[in-house]
Amino acid sequence: MGYLNEEEKDFQKYDPAFMQIIKSLDRLDERGRDMSKPLRIKRYIARQGDTYKKLANNSAISYNAEEQLRLLNGDYPDQALVVGQVIKLVQ
Repeated sequence: MGYLNEEEKDFQKYDPAFMQIIKSLDRLDERGRDMSKPLRIKRYIARQGDTYKKLANNSAISYNAEEQLRLLNGDYPDQALVVGQVIKLVQ
């Protein structure tokens, strides 16, 4: 008795690191809390002069916003918006 199997050895070896990670998660600063908020999809009616490029500038999508908005709305890769078209935006 007193011998540890491999699973128990691994647990003892890695448990302190996991606990440190877990304890660090509750210390979000204001920026971290803002970044962790979920994104929302909003219905939008396209107006004269709207383009995916312009709408992407105000989107909450961080990377390739124009391409992702086009994809979300079935207009990928290069279909233009039409005035009155109902699309989804990400906030």
